[in-house]
Amino acid sequence: MSESIPFKLLYESLNLKISLDMKNGSSITGILIELDDLMNIQLKNAIIFTNNTSKLVKSIYLRGSEINFFVLPPAMKFTPILLKERNKN
Repeated sequence: MSESIPFKLLYESLNLKISLDMKNGSSITGILIELDDLMNIQLKNAIIFTNNTSKLVKSIYLRGSEINFFVLPPAMKFTPILLKERNKN
């Protein structure tokens, strides 16, 4: 089974700062240090934003099924994966 483009982009984002929007309404920003095939994610130096408050945590592990979407750094638009997809169209 081949990996989807979102998974490839996440793997390319290891050790970069990403943002996640969670199903419980919170947003989390941190450095991606681990990712598995179920999209379970571990971030370090993360900031959790909920109900107009923020909390800094050294490390957090997030279940993939609780993630609505993720936002990658702007520089990721130049990754070979996306450039290859753009050239197909």
